[in-house]
Amino acid sequence: MDLAQRRLEPVGRTFLGKPLIWSRGWTVVCLIWLVAAALLGVARLQMGHLAAFDHRELAAISAVRDARLDGGPRYGDLLDVFARRIGPEVFGRSERGWPRWYAFDRPWEDRVYVVWEYGRGFALDFVVEGTAVHPDGRTMLVLKQTARLESGQ
Repeated sequence: MDLAQRRLEPVGRTFLGKPLIWSRGWTVVCLIWLVAAALLGVARLQMGHLAAFDHRELAAISAVRDARLDGGPRYGDLLDVFARRIGPEVFGRSERGWPRWYAFDRPWEDRVYVVWEYGRGFALDFVVEGTAVHPDGRTMLVLKQTARLESGQ
């Protein structure tokens, strides 16, 4: 058998006519996949603390609940009234597990963004700077309407 015939013979297993052998290219591909998997694993471990609120986020939620609407009722009481009386009338009683609080600490802005969510797609937004609570325009409107309905005006 001469050299030309030996090159035409498949070596071991083949895939689409190409020999399946370990090469430097496969080593590089495997190393890239291993590095990517390790980086994703580290990123996931770093995100583990996000499942719970930190102390600033809890303080911001408490500040939102304790803030008062023009010296009157507390925001927390108004949100409870909305969740108990108004929300089920508007969104239906099928919404279980609502309302929910979300807080996003942005220390580089010296702010915490707080979201009170009732049902899918309805959320009231607040910005907490220090101890000052600033609801957005729609949130203020909902709070005032809830206070007015609760007081019977």
